[in-house]
This record gives sequence, structure tokens and C-alpha cells, in this order.
Amino acid sequence: MLIANFFHIKATNGLFYYGLDYLHALRHKPSRILARPALTAILRDQFPGIPVVSCTGSRYLIEVSKAIRFRDTIFTPSSHPLPFFSRQVVVLHDTYPFLGRYGLIKRFLFVLSARSSRCRLAYVNCSVGLAFYRSCGFDQDRLVFAPNFIPDQVTLLERNRKVCDGRVIVGLVGTDSPKKNYDSLFAAVRDLGNSRSFTFRIFGHPTEYFRSVMERFPEINVHLEPSDQKSIFSFLGQIDVLISVAEYEGFGRPIACALKAGVPCYLLESPVFLEFFSGGAHFFKDIHSLLDHLLKAWSGPGLPEVHLQFPAPVLEGFSEALALLDESAVGCEGAEN
Repeated sequence: MLIANFFHIKATNGLFYYGLDYLHALRHKPSRILARPALTAILRDQFPGIPVVSCTGSRYLIEVSKAIRFRDTIFTPSSHPLPFFSRQVVVLHDTYPFLGRYGLIKRFLFVLSARSSRCRLAYVNCSVGLAFYRSCGFDQDRLVFAPNFIPDQVTLLERNRKVCDGRVIVGLVGTDSPKKNYDSLFAAVRDLGNSRSFTFRIFGHPTEYFRSVMERFPEINVHLEPSDQKSIFSFLGQIDVLISVAEYEGFGRPIACALKAGVPCYLLESPVFLEFFSGGAHFFKDIHSLLDHLLKAWSGPGLPEVHLQFPAPVLEGFSEALALLDESAVGCEGAEN
């Protein structure tokens, strides 16, 4: 049987929705889901027929021990492999957790656990994730390309509506960490001396990082849109353009949703964004040129239309990763312990 392990996910962030998308798409659902108490209610609402176990640290160890005893397969949509247990699929989204002094320790523990377990190692992108695994010396036959789910049926939203005060409504997504790079974005807006041309709406949570950014840029017009209280498509219906200047992103699920819904996306030229969104987004070398092009388009001909085409290997990768998990759910996949 398949066990879904959400225990290491602390909030309804990108990792959480990545896991949700895979569980919804599986033909053979997991026998139970492990999660922290804060996330059990939403998981029970999403999967009413599946037991969701609210786990403290001790309960988590009990549930993992049961899975090992009965030789279940554990699907962990985060980079937290259990040592010495091979029947696992763990997912690397980005390398941001492995940066800095503490990041080196996390990287050492990750590699040690992954090597001792001999589990399957999934990655959501080739440009960074696959390169990271190869740099660690993992065997190719253990690696699985498991990109994010891309919605295929999305209603196009009306764009280019002018608000009363003439501001362009810019959508930003995520408030979890400094990798979102909002300091650099708002500093560039300040440098323009034209902050009144923008209204920013951020889809996320009231985190410490978000509060610290707001304290440093009180003159920027910013509204937080709680991601626990509305859907991503409801949020997209409130903005004119989606911007991301993030560093170390693994995919960008809201960007994919925006492009499918016809929302223009202005992105920096990061390897991951170019890998997935070169078929529809608009790319810029730096933040200042991005803002300059945005203002010129807004005050002139209007924001560009979206012509979206996702790479075929991404769609194929999702299907193949699903097949692997479905086989695991019925006991046909996984190495011997």
C-alpha cells in the first residue's frame, strides 16, 4: 500500500499543493496520509475517504514504523528521506534549503539518508534538481522526473482592465522565505520614483518574512491575499499581471496556472523558469528592465497576450511519475529492504 507523508510540510505552500495534485490524480489512492495537526482538516476535506493521521513527533515515528513493518511504500512530497528504508519516493523541489552554513548540514543529512535508504529520488526540474542529484553522485536508475501538475482545463480570465486610479495591479505569489526576493523588487520600484503606478497583491501567508519586508517598504502599496481563504484562480482574477523575481524556485505552480488562465507573466531569466515557461511568459535579465517594460506596456498598447505552450517532456514526466506511484500503491514497485 501507499502512504502519503506530508509530515514535513508546515503550511499550505507549494510543496503542499504539489502533493495534493499528485494524490488527486492517482488511480490508486493512499491508504492513509500523515500530516501535522495544522493541516489535517484541509486534507480530510480534500480526501474524505482516506484516513488522515494527525502526527506529533512520536505519532509520526509510530506510523513510519508501521509502514516499514508492513512494507508499505511512502510517498514524501518533500526532500526528507528516511534512512535505511528503500520503499520510498521523496521529492526535491529546489536547492534553497541547502544554502548557507545550516544548509550544508541539511545537505549532508539528506545525502546520508538518501544513500543509506536506496530509495527513489524524484526531482521537479532538470535544470537544477537533476543537476543537484548528479553532483551528489546518485545512480541514474534511482532518479525520477516528477514535475508539477499543469492544469489542462482553465477558463480564460479577462485581462488589461484599467482601475480607477490608473495603477497596474501586480500579482506576487508566496511569502515563505527571502528566496521570493521582494526586497530587490520593492527597492527597484523605489528607485523608479514611481511607486504610485503599482498596486501589489501577494498570495500567501502573514509570515515573519512578509512582515519584515512591509516594515522596510512602507511606501509600497501592498495587499496580502490569504492563500488559505481563496483559490489561486480567484486571486488571478484580481490582478493584471503576475511577476516573479524569485531565486531558487523549483517550478512555480501559480505561474503555470496564470499562463493557462491567460494572465501575462513577467519573469526573470532563471534556468527553472526558462525550462518550463519559455512557451508563454515574458523574460527579462534584471528587475529594472522588467518594471520598465511593464510600465511602458501598461501606459501604451496594453499588456501582451499570452500564447502558452508547455514542453511535452513535462507533461510526459508527470504521467510517468503517476504511473510509478500507482504501481507502488498496489505493491508492484519498490526495492527490497
